[in-house]
Amino acid sequence: MIDKNNKIPAYIQLKTDLMGRIRKGKAGVKLPSINELMREFGVSLATVNRALNTLEQDGLIDRRKGKGIFAANIDRETIHEAADHRGKQTVLFARPAPYPNSYIAEMVHERVEAAVLVEGMHVVTIMLKKETTYEFFFETVKRYPDAAAVFLLPARPLTGSDVKRFASLGFPFIIFEDTGFVTGGSVCAVSPDYFACGKMMAEYLIRHGHRRIGYIGNEPKTPAVIKRIDGIRKACAVAGIPAADLLMTDRRIAHWESSLAAGYTLTGELMTPRHPTGLIYDSTAGALGGIRCLAERGLRVPGDVSVIGESDCPFFEYANPPITALAHDYDAMIAHAFSVMRGTADFHAYTISTHIIERSSVASAVSLSRE
Repeated sequence: MIDKNNKIPAYIQLKTDLMGRIRKGKAGVKLPSINELMREFGVSLATVNRALNTLEQDGLIDRRKGKGIFAANIDRETIHEAADHRGKQTVLFARPAPYPNSYIAEMVHERVEAAVLVEGMHVVTIMLKKETTYEFFFETVKRYPDAAAVFLLPARPLTGSDVKRFASLGFPFIIFEDTGFVTGGSVCAVSPDYFACGKMMAEYLIRHGHRRIGYIGNEPKTPAVIKRIDGIRKACAVAGIPAADLLMTDRRIAHWESSLAAGYTLTGELMTPRHPTGLIYDSTAGALGGIRCLAERGLRVPGDVSVIGESDCPFFEYANPPITALAHDYDAMIAHAFSVMRGTADFHAYTISTHIIERSSVASAVSLSRE
């Protein structure tokens, strides 16, 4: 249904939903009819037609008389550019191509598309594949010298040379990640404060009485991960928890590997006889995998082990048990990126707010018979 309390017009909400379906589906797949869309979203014929007309102008759908509405045959794996964008400013948005656990990229993508539509602009989406180099990406971006801005959700860590090269383009370049490098000039990093995130998760477990905490590094090593670990260590040190009681996994996964599977595997490696009573995961997808591993070992969550992860997504509410997670304000991240693009905010690194969504995977620590 359409959120009538949302300031975003109903036709844009509908268009954004349909773009998500088209992006995730196959070219040529039949979409719901006009009457079906009216019933599903509770909107008028005029609203549905306006959404479909803009999708058709953008080359995303084919409307075939007497047959229905179909997803257009476009290349969604590399570059998607609307068919008709005359007179509109262009925003380039680059993100990882779909891969296991790419829910964060999908959430950010949907918000960028909705914001661009509200601004009356045109978005070009560049899918960064496993084999895509930043050199290739840079050359692709150069094809759009009049772009209003580039938004980048990195597919792999950036180097200082990458950041300098992006700055040479001359238009706003906003990176949705902590690069580990000083930004400025025409490059801006917008991200969560990962040190604060790690510290917040550890403090949350400590407030629940946990003194033996484990960290599952189920994401590739990046500047953000290093800061998260530093935050966890800081919280434990302040609480007087001995370094020996902070257990950490030694292995790391490579980029594009499954963080869900890594959460399952690495949890098993950390579950020694003197195992932690509270586990912190790089991402909540890893926590989901970890909960399965714990169940297979006869350990209850949260009865025996409490679990918390970073980056929430609605489906974590339906895990068993529902997972306590850190949620980032992605709407604020997109809003700040547009402020930088418009020149109403400077290019200094900017951190977005984060809060804990309390569910059922964390409970007060108990003495385990296995100790």
